[in-house]
Amino acid sequence: MSERTDEALLLRRIPYKDTSLILHLLTRQHGRIALMARGGRRVKSPLRASLAPLHRLELIWKPGRTGMGT
Repeated sequence: MSERTDEALLLRRIPYKDTSLILHLLTRQHGRIALMARGGRRVKSPLRASLAPLHRLELIWKPGRTGMGT
């Protein structure tokens, strides 16, 4: 599947396993989506600082086959 881009507002983040996060985002073009941020909880992750609630993000993601994308 092709990558998608959009502006988003981070609504919620849920810890998943040891190092990942499940993100609930509100996007301009795609509405509310859920994405997996693999490695988003690692101490040295470049994503860690920008994954604060109500933070505005520029996203590039791959939609999943059945639901959640990455």
